[in-house]
Amino acid sequence: MDPTPSSSLQLGVSELDLTPATGPLWGRLRGLVVVASQGPRTLVICAADGVRIGPDTPRALASAVGLPAAAVHCWPGGHPVIELPVDAVAAAVRAAWADRTDGSLRLGRSVAWGLRTAPTDSPLLAGQRLRRSHRQLGGRAVDPPLEALVERLHHAPPPPGVPWGALLVDLRLTTLAVHDAAGALRAVVGWVAGADPFEAGGWPTAGLRGEAARRLSERLTERDASPVPVVVVGPSGPGMLGDGSVRVRGAESARGLSEASADALSRQLARSVSASVAVPVETLGGACLQASLAGAPVRGGEATLPTEPTVPADPTVGLQLLRLGDAAFVSVPGRLSDGLRLRIEDALATPHVFPLGPSGGEVGDFTTSREAHQLPTTSPFGPEQGRWLDERCAELEGALSWPEGEVAGTHPPAVRPGAPDTPDLAPAPHVVLSFRRGRAREGAARTLDLHARWRLPTREAVAPPGLGWQVRLEWERKGAWVPAHARGVPVDDRHQGMRLRFVDDGSGPQVHLRWSVIEPRRWTGRRVRLRVGPAYGGPLVSAATRLK
Repeated sequence: MDPTPSSSLQLGVSELDLTPATGPLWGRLRGLVVVASQGPRTLVICAADGVRIGPDTPRALASAVGLPAAAVHCWPGGHPVIELPVDAVAAAVRAAWADRTDGSLRLGRSVAWGLRTAPTDSPLLAGQRLRRSHRQLGGRAVDPPLEALVERLHHAPPPPGVPWGALLVDLRLTTLAVHDAAGALRAVVGWVAGADPFEAGGWPTAGLRGEAARRLSERLTERDASPVPVVVVGPSGPGMLGDGSVRVRGAESARGLSEASADALSRQLARSVSASVAVPVETLGGACLQASLAGAPVRGGEATLPTEPTVPADPTVGLQLLRLGDAAFVSVPGRLSDGLRLRIEDALATPHVFPLGPSGGEVGDFTTSREAHQLPTTSPFGPEQGRWLDERCAELEGALSWPEGEVAGTHPPAVRPGAPDTPDLAPAPHVVLSFRRGRAREGAARTLDLHARWRLPTREAVAPPGLGWQVRLEWERKGAWVPAHARGVPVDDRHQGMRLRFVDDGSGPQVHLRWSVIEPRRWTGRRVRLRVGPAYGGPLVSAATRLK
């Protein structure tokens, strides 16, 4: 790895709203961009939940901001539902670059015992040449080989009393925290592996990772301060997150299980942030590789598995490696088995490898040859593709560097998350806001009730709020208007259950909005206003009102 200059590490942060214009109105799909630079060298991390990272996406993003491909790293999470919008991310990279200040990166790691349920037949046993009956795995008899395997898998001694079978998946999690020079927390990216029970029946932001990010942001928020932006990523691999013993019945049941599991995950992630340690600057480095899966060796000339994925028309995939301290984040185009992850740790000479995928579209499971025979699917290029990936990761390790480059096309410095992000706008006469405290009825809590309406300039059909426009409540803080938050969550058309209705009373089309919530603490006496934008030639704001 190249030697590093002596100048201080500078870090910039920028948030992304990636919510599509269509879909259930529950939560926003957000991303986070972190830019790290020291002297002429730069690294970019884009973490986003629910996005697909194509084989050319990192290179296209690097080209859009004028950086080498090895400097830009995309970290997806969960089940992909949209393509990562390169233009939007490029704008966020420029904003983060302009927002850089002296700071530090901190890594935290822990093991969330019991958070993830192992499959009934763990392929890891075949990969380690161990044979155990279901009865043995369901108990906790003295078994030195299994104890050594579990400790190697998690880099921590297994807890007492837990059945062996429940420990044969990757139960680790980690956090990457951005701090400023004074030690204040600016942003957090969390990582956890496993399938989300809500993926198959609903919206990804309502799933476990999205809910965990919102709850972790609330936990990390200090008194009367703007929340810390958080995104939780990680591969959707074998093994269910949450309580696998609970049977999921439909989308609402899956959503409830996701939310309950997210609360436990957010607590563990918060402990990981508290126990994090600084990443030495000299250990930073990145590498990328465009490789063809068609070159993967196939044992016996063909895969011998019951289900074989379709061979993609273009087998070229993108692989990435980002080194942060003793941790290595590897982006692969499919699911990475736990056994192959252990093998890659040996190849990279690091005890902490965190896979990220699918980064180039779903092309099956990357496994060791022994594990492949216990999985329903594998790569269409055969069970030996795990050895091919192992060799490619070794190539990436040899190409690690901290690339030189400066983000091109930057604009004036952006504001940090939580700082004022809008100018002081004159109230629009056709945006009417009524906001008051409800009456405290006997045995019930007092509520806050908001009513608003505004006229539309044309009679054209209006899509629901999304990327094109949104509604949010703002309050005055230190002489500036910033997004209002209730219990650590932004008050807007997605997060807090605002109800919108489009009407036409003959005088022209209007939007009517209602929002009611149990009164949060420390809201009395605040000046608030409603902002609608950027649609209709906006942004539009209401006159300010004080909550009495």
